[in-house]
Amino acid sequence: SSIANAVGMAKAGTETKPIVATIGDSTFLHSGIPPLIDAVYNDADITVLLLDNKIVAMTGGQNHPGTGITLRGEKSHKVEYEEIVRATGVKWVKTVDSYDMGAMLRTIREAIAFKGVAVVISDRPCVLDPVRLRGAPMEVDVLACTGCQSCMNLGCPALSWSDELFEGHHKVKISVSGCIGCSMCAQVCPTDCIKPAAKIAL
Repeated sequence: SSIANAVGMAKAGTETKPIVATIGDSTFLHSGIPPLIDAVYNDADITVLLLDNKIVAMTGGQNHPGTGITLRGEKSHKVEYEEIVRATGVKWVKTVDSYDMGAMLRTIREAIAFKGVAVVISDRPCVLDPVRLRGAPMEVDVLACTGCQSCMNLGCPALSWSDELFEGHHKVKISVSGCIGCSMCAQVCPTDCIKPAAKIAL
């Protein structure tokens, strides 16, 4: 798993940059816990980003013990990742909203600065499950957009260039059908021109 690889890199002592392992929730449950124990046992200086996306994304969107729902759709016990992580001996663990970019960046910086094993649990449903995610779509105030590309750097498939220009730069538009309303584009917009569709003045 990525955690095992990170432990190996940390103990090899050849890396000069922080070592961060990312792992999905279902993968963590079936192959991430033993290497996390190993990381603590061997005092590896690594950060683990555990993506609690509440789905087995790599094999078709099934439920797993972290969702609290069986494959038959029945309610069952839901494992708590913080409890599991602390049980392995990890001293630094925090859960953060994946869509709160400011909180996420601060938390990752804190985790990297911690000496030893640190675990950040990124908590939001997988984007491949739009039923759980769908919110009010965002919209660009075309008059205020300066085409700075800050939102485009997110790589969101709902964002694209429009035919409108600002000082020779294309402005941005948002596909209503593709937008899930996560607001990440609005969080990074320096001109505050991206808002929920209903709040854009005509």
